Amino acid sequence: MISTMRLRLLLLALVCLAVAATPAAARDGEAPTGAAPAKNFSNIYAEVEWVQKAFSRAETARDQDDWAAAARILQDVVDQHTSREVTSDAAPYVRSFAGSTSVYEGAWIVARHFMARGGDPALAAYEREYGAGARELLQAAGTRRARVRLQEVARRFLPLNAGRRAALLLVDLALERSDLDAAMEWLEALEDLEAVSAESKERLAPWREARIRRQALAIAAGPAALPQVEKALRSADPAEGFAIDAVPAALRRLPTAPAAWLTTGGNAARAGLPDALGKSFRLRWFRGPSRDDDLTDSTDPQRTDHDRPSLWLPPRAVATAQHLFVSDGQYLHIYDLETGARLFERDETEFADVRLGGLGQDGSEDRRLRFGLLEGHALTLHPVTDLTLPGGSGAPERRLGPGHLLLAAVPDGDGWQIDRARSRGHPPRDDHIEAYHWSGTTLTYLWRIGGATPTDDAEDRAFRGGLPNDTRLYGAPLVYRGRIWVAGTRPARATQDRWETWLYSVDPATGYVSTRTHLGTGTPVRARRMDEVIPTSPAAAHGRVVVSTALGIVAAVDASDGRVQWIHRYNRNVDTERGRRRNRESRDRGLRTRSFCNEPPVLALDRCFVAPTDSNLVLTLFNRPRTRTRELVARGADLYFVGWNFMPEHIAGVAPGGTQGPASLVLVGKGESGSRPGSLVVVHEARAGGVAWPLDAEREKRLAELWRGGSPTGFGAEPYGRALVTAAEVFVPQAHGIAIYELKDRDGDGSHYLGVLNRAAMGEALARKAPERPYGNLIPIPGRGIVSVSATTVAFWEKR
Repeated sequence: MISTMRLRLLLLALVCLAVAATPAAARDGEAPTGAAPAKNFSNIYAEVEWVQKAFSRAETARDQDDWAAAARILQDVVDQHTSREVTSDAAPYVRSFAGSTSVYEGAWIVARHFMARGGDPALAAYEREYGAGARELLQAAGTRRARVRLQEVARRFLPLNAGRRAALLLVDLALERSDLDAAMEWLEALEDLEAVSAESKERLAPWREARIRRQALAIAAGPAALPQVEKALRSADPAEGFAIDAVPAALRRLPTAPAAWLTTGGNAARAGLPDALGKSFRLRWFRGPSRDDDLTDSTDPQRTDHDRPSLWLPPRAVATAQHLFVSDGQYLHIYDLETGARLFERDETEFADVRLGGLGQDGSEDRRLRFGLLEGHALTLHPVTDLTLPGGSGAPERRLGPGHLLLAAVPDGDGWQIDRARSRGHPPRDDHIEAYHWSGTTLTYLWRIGGATPTDDAEDRAFRGGLPNDTRLYGAPLVYRGRIWVAGTRPARATQDRWETWLYSVDPATGYVSTRTHLGTGTPVRARRMDEVIPTSPAAAHGRVVVSTALGIVAAVDASDGRVQWIHRYNRNVDTERGRRRNRESRDRGLRTRSFCNEPPVLALDRCFVAPTDSNLVLTLFNRPRTRTRELVARGADLYFVGWNFMPEHIAGVAPGGTQGPASLVLVGKGESGSRPGSLVVVHEARAGGVAWPLDAEREKRLAELWRGGSPTGFGAEPYGRALVTAAEVFVPQAHGIAIYELKDRDGDGSHYLGVLNRAAMGEALARKAPERPYGNLIPIPGRGIVSVSATTVAFWEKR
């Protein structure tokens, strides 16, 4: 009999051989090449039995030239909106893309593309089976121009004539109301169908021309650019790449600058850039602590010997044109932007009076470790014209009128219990989301969702939106397409060190869950580190909601029903020195020496840019699968791969380029101290993406950095908060001021540094009153200036 130890070694060897032999995806139809992501320890719904059997039966029917049977089998997959295992969950079913072990596509999308790949015979059989019903639904929807009905036709029957007509009508309606986001959703779906379709040119040509005309209207910089844009789109082969990449940047419409900074990144895509602010500012006002523990801490942190991440993790803030909202995880502070006065303030010795639900019992370092790094006290604002709250228990409905929906991420007040004995299981936590209505003068509490409660009866479940009692929600919720999107985690049932990641959509008026999607399950990189499984805040564009899970997975779901559109499993080879999975040494309880801040993905240029907290790599992903794999294209998280003496901390933004030059991916991080000061900023060409890893020498040339921004202080550079990218500048907070860089080298001398905002810019009278380091997270006030929020000070730097 084989001993237990030998059996384990044999199984391990077999697993290693399987992984080594499992290829990554390549071009559609070609043999995949490359290795699978390492150190992942995550899984997704790639092996759902009924989906596997459905595609196997469809392939058999195809091989027997029975396309009618294949259509019936696959239509069942397309129509499956909810999980067959749990009917209340959005269907997470996916299929491996081109044999990849790291890229997966929603099974419902794969099913409709399966029919398109069959060409004219498959589509003719599909038309005979479902064409009449689809045309009837289209006629009923088109008569009333009912968008919901049109969407149903397009989603269910896109390869059919009726489905394509419905998609084009949805594009027309979106262009009429200037909703370019919705227009691009359906234009991309049609383009993807062209990319995989094997139908005849005669059948495809009119659909392609109709798509090109509308796509040009959506992306052209203006009427004069339309002929050139259409010409470029016609020259592009959808099977080779995205059509929009063939359009010169100077001809494309630039994103509209956000009117207010209502969430991280300024818009749903987390990619909004305010207009240029210049380099000349004056300090309009600042508010220091009114008592020792105001704004979380009485003193700002000093430099430490930790390499990554920086310990400077200040409170978060969002702003309207009149007010600034600041959360430190315990209190919500509201300021008048004109005067700096706190609203609701009773006297100079008291806090602003809005107490959030977190107890705030952990120490300052622990708060910095997870609140700032993990967006544990992030905020979101969303304008509402009329919010009606449902009545209950005999109470009438309430109409709150116009204002803003304020959503606050509230962390549990207890520590993370890293060393809790495994036998005692996962401790309950109360990380949750709270919602308020802000009228401009009054703040009204609405609801909360997520977190543990003492009991799990029906009343509690309704109070928490119908979520299980162990659901923990984090980050800045995203309001998109009329729903609130927020990501969370639950302990898995299989083992005590595995976690599930979920993405939820929530009704704004009630806080009740509309859709819930299980994205995957995995382990933290370091054992029992509950703070290392927390997902990012979501981002959304073109009908997709994207989240990075901190469990080796980046995923996108459909904004209408929560079904998975695509999933990418990335390399989790994060640097934790000797602290690895299953390692119980003391260093596992400390800060990571290398990591990214947990910022949401940035969706821009038909790509997804994300820096996961559990990976060394900045990822540049296509926003949907194509004939080339969505894969890793950017650099590692340490100085050996990104730039000399530079370790990136977060993606500060993506500048779209255009007439100003190529599109730029702006990375902000920590430079090494020493005789040669390191960089604060490294900028890369953002569109050099879409190639598979590992990078070869030629691909590395394409990723050549455009420039580096060195420390203006002559000391080792370190970002003391989140940086800000405008249309023309980069602002980076430091210990000694806010460094300003210009994205474009106007003088041609390679210099980008413009200056620094610090105590010297305050004036003598203000400088005597101001704390030593009044800097921190930077919040733009579009057209007016910058608010900096540190652990001790809120300051408004106004543009001169």
